[in-house]
Amino acid sequence: MVGKYSLPQGQEKYGGYGTARSMAILRSPSIMRTERGFGLIEVLVASVILVTLLAVTLPLFDAGNRQIHRAEQVEKILSVKKRVFNRLSSINPAEISSGDGIDNGVYYRWSAKQKGVYRSQYDPDFGTNTKLAMFKVSVFLAEEKNEIVLDSFEFDLIGWQ
Repeated sequence: MVGKYSLPQGQEKYGGYGTARSMAILRSPSIMRTERGFGLIEVLVASVILVTLLAVTLPLFDAGNRQIHRAEQVEKILSVKKRVFNRLSSINPAEISSGDGIDNGVYYRWSAKQKGVYRSQYDPDFGTNTKLAMFKVSVFLAEEKNEIVLDSFEFDLIGWQ
């Protein structure tokens, strides 16, 4: 056989490469097929792995968002507490014993109760005696006026007469 696939003389009769029979086998679609892309099983396995990874990681993102939201709420409550404390520190609980207000969308209600008896204290600036007593101020924070309490705190404050 002479041509592109010919072998040395005498090998054609034993069915070596280059015979008509071997050339037909080499040209058949099953052997000559070049693998391009992925098979169905490979795509299905990759899809199952991808779906499994997504099922594991998506709840983590949701938990992270909940933590961020909770941290923002805590930050808001702490800043409201600080501002309410600063406002109430300047009042005289002997004259005003309760009240309410709104700060940054958070409703607060407060009340003051006397803890001890009044004691006289000389005030050198005015040259008079002032009666002082310790008060316990309780503050309750809620989202709206009649809603469940979000947080509360207490502090001591001096009242005078």
